Amino acid sequence: MVAVATEAGIAVLLGTFMAGSQARRNLIWAGCLVVMGVIVIALLLAMSVTSNIDTPRAGLDFNPIRIIKRAWEASDFVPVIQGFVLGSGIALAGGAIIWAMGRRLSWPVGPAMTLLMALSLTGLFIGARSVSPSVWIRGEIVSPNLVAPPGFVLRAYLPHGIYRPTSIAFDSNDRLFIANLDGVVAVVTDTDGDGLGDKTTEFAKKEGLILGIEVSDDGKTVYLAGGGDVLKLTDPDLDGKSNTSVRIIEGLPSFIYDSHSNNGLQVGPDGRLYMTLGGTASFGQETHPLAGSILVSNPDGSNLEVFARGLRNPYDLTFTSRGQLIASDNGPERTGDQDELNLIELGQNYGYPVVFGFPPPWSESTGPIAVFPRHSVPTGTIEYQGSNFPAVYRDQIFLSLFGSPGLTSKVVSVTLDEPKPGIFRGTVDDFVTGLRSGIDVTVDSKGRLYIADFDGRQVYQVTWEGP
Repeated sequence: MVAVATEAGIAVLLGTFMAGSQARRNLIWAGCLVVMGVIVIALLLAMSVTSNIDTPRAGLDFNPIRIIKRAWEASDFVPVIQGFVLGSGIALAGGAIIWAMGRRLSWPVGPAMTLLMALSLTGLFIGARSVSPSVWIRGEIVSPNLVAPPGFVLRAYLPHGIYRPTSIAFDSNDRLFIANLDGVVAVVTDTDGDGLGDKTTEFAKKEGLILGIEVSDDGKTVYLAGGGDVLKLTDPDLDGKSNTSVRIIEGLPSFIYDSHSNNGLQVGPDGRLYMTLGGTASFGQETHPLAGSILVSNPDGSNLEVFARGLRNPYDLTFTSRGQLIASDNGPERTGDQDELNLIELGQNYGYPVVFGFPPPWSESTGPIAVFPRHSVPTGTIEYQGSNFPAVYRDQIFLSLFGSPGLTSKVVSVTLDEPKPGIFRGTVDDFVTGLRSGIDVTVDSKGRLYIADFDGRQVYQVTWEGP
């Protein structure tokens, strides 16, 4: 979409230039270029004010204002730069060739330039759709790159996809709540009973991005986290629309270092609200008293305090059936350091900003229960307590690995063992591989696992159907 917008703007500039410097016979073609660029820009702007939840009619979820804000907040400049280079490269290189050939061989510059811009803009529109197939796939169609263990079936749960989902959660009525990077919360329901979502509605919007969502069992209370804030939303009449929204926590350190922010959150067995908060540095001295930790507060956000320290950038957390608190953590990019899955205990320190991975003998920090290669980027996590999967999966921890260049995104299962009393270790096995950017996992009341794919713009359902 950035490439489309860039080339449309160049079309307007080229048309203006042709109108001012060429023969009168080219005025009509100059007008065509200007009109073409203006129409495309108007279309993009019109689509930018529509909801990002469900736009199957055109497949455009580009928003010029939000893309700039999102790039600034998430340091996500690479796609913007790539799009600008692609859009300007096609237009300027093609225009230069046509201009040179027109002067040398007396080509009709106006018609050739208009044809080039029309074909390239059309191609970019088609390309924008093709690189995001999950916006268009139906429920029974899944990328051939996705692989699950024998006996498991993968399906796309969303009818049309959603822009960059970041966190997912079910209520007891199996309504799927999805938060995305643009601050939109959607509710997906299965109205026809076929096991797949077929109705998507907008529940609420938050100013800025959302990185974590927690939904009460009855669906009447929703917590949102991200960008330094925590919001509490209510829907007492269960009409799928938020009635009230209160910012219960604000001013947490966010994006001071890279993409570190407050991410996942969950209401614990004690009724208190637990949440993750990344550090303000990669490694070295941490100066903020709350950063790089697991925080806990009352449900209304009061009495906010540190539950455990020493976590560089924890993304998500979950409570097990035994009441244990599990959290993922992302280590620095230094060679030899590792990403982690930790068993969080009150008052413990897990190494950041000094120790990453299993601690050396001289360290007093608590070690992880499992480690992953650096750049694995562990994100969403949940313990499986459903009845759909074979019994061997019960009590296992499912964890999404977002991945990065050189490492495949996937979902792994972690089996916890207790070789010594109070000492836990995890055995890691691949479960679903071939994701684009797996970012969160959850389970519905029927025991089916769901995977949010950030760049795939889809939520996948994993069901056991057996041999």
